[in-house]
Amino acid sequence: MKTTIMKKFFLLLLFSFFLGASGNAQKYSMKNLTGRWESEEGGGIEVIDSNKIFIVYGSEKKQIASYQADFSRSPAWFDFVIRDSGQSISFKNLLLFIY
Repeated sequence: MKTTIMKKFFLLLLFSFFLGASGNAQKYSMKNLTGRWESEEGGGIEVIDSNKIFIVYGSEKKQIASYQADFSRSPAWFDFVIRDSGQSISFKNLLLFIY
């Protein structure tokens, strides 16, 4: 069940994760993601700092085990791995910073 929820969340992030900010992609970093970003469907991401990032879906909260971010692209590439039930699950995401 958790894998199904995480797959749904992956699709949610891939297609509808937009952040409010200004400028172009080369000016962004993990600092711009600090905070909690949620969708209408209840999924989101919470960034405490570059070492503590969580995926949130409803009442579930999983810490990201590792990530790679490329803010020089627009949209930015944000790929991460979480560990769930003893397995690693990889997610590939695009982030678009908008005004």
